[in-house]
Amino acid sequence: MQALNSAARGDVKLRVGFFFTDFSFIGAQRMSAAVIRHLDRSRFEPIVFALQKKGPLINEFPGDIRIVQVDDYSPLARAPRLRVLAYPLAVARAIRRVPIDVAVSHTPITNMYLLLARRFLMRRALPLIIEEHQHLSTSLKFDAQSWPRMLRFAYLALLPLYNSTTLFRCISEASRRDFVENWKIKRSITEVLPPLVDVERIDADGQATFEHPWFDGKFPLVMGLGRLTAQKNFGLLIRAFARVRKDRVARLMIIGDGPEKVNLSRMVAKLSLENDVCLAGFVPNARSGLKKSQVFVLSSVWEGMPAVICEAMRLGVPVVAVDCPSGPGEMIRPDQSGILVPANNERALAQGILRVLDNPELAERLRRGGHEDVMKYSTEMIMPKFEFMIEEAALKGRGK
Repeated sequence: MQALNSAARGDVKLRVGFFFTDFSFIGAQRMSAAVIRHLDRSRFEPIVFALQKKGPLINEFPGDIRIVQVDDYSPLARAPRLRVLAYPLAVARAIRRVPIDVAVSHTPITNMYLLLARRFLMRRALPLIIEEHQHLSTSLKFDAQSWPRMLRFAYLALLPLYNSTTLFRCISEASRRDFVENWKIKRSITEVLPPLVDVERIDADGQATFEHPWFDGKFPLVMGLGRLTAQKNFGLLIRAFARVRKDRVARLMIIGDGPEKVNLSRMVAKLSLENDVCLAGFVPNARSGLKKSQVFVLSSVWEGMPAVICEAMRLGVPVVAVDCPSGPGEMIRPDQSGILVPANNERALAQGILRVLDNPELAERLRRGGHEDVMKYSTEMIMPKFEFMIEEAALKGRGK
């Protein structure tokens, strides 16, 4: 792997546009924010384009990052019924006003708008890296909540346009295999590059203040973390914890907010777990809470390459994860850096949790193994590959 030499770059920084739907605190956007923070400023000038300039993630960017609000470039983009048609035009206008050498997009929505703008509204074929942080087949099958009818229809209709992109980054081998085999994406344009884990930021966040009575150490604390959506399948975790609770004293905390909160609260009440389960809502210092737990559990129906597993590993928290498509099976060495259990099996999930809580030697082995494995996703390992990908896309865009 070689970076562009100065002659190929012309000793000019590449202007890289990173496209966000907004600044909501979701996994794919947090990963992209971490990449922007660590991008080599001697070779690249990152510029953030946001369809809507709202959300707490905006505080994750360094102060010198230029942020372009895309809907400023087409007033119609602010009209809900016209948004789908207006945003490609707004994207094209924004890029004309703020020129970039390479575009990077990491969500299905921004992927679609960029591909449409690039295909029909731009005079030049802008080098484009699109990313997918999901296992598409499983997501479409089991996560209707994330796919309203119109979005599903538009996405599938436009999916063949993915083959016109410069590079298509998949964050797991299973995700790439799904796109190539089931959705006819050309393998030749795909690259597998796992997410960046900002270990320094995780370490710092783990020291932040997050007070809660359950952090007193009296009882083992099981932790779930993520948006309360059907995809995250926290109902499975709650049902598994009910089995754990029959066997031993413990508590479960789930940090996050989302549309499933009411349903999950009802489940907790139905299982008479009100004194043992806390739905804590959104917490800015969530990693600090995660660090205080005895086991982290991932119960999702599907994932891409869940960074939260790496966060738990870095913070020294043993991981129990379902072997869902995709990610956990590629990230975890069974019984060495985490425990893998069959997907959507509450009995197996409960047994995995109990194995950690009841076996201090196993828990310590998982801590050591996880702390070692997480470095595969560190800045030093991922950023050179990502920067090379940007330069490769720029070269392909120039026809070299």
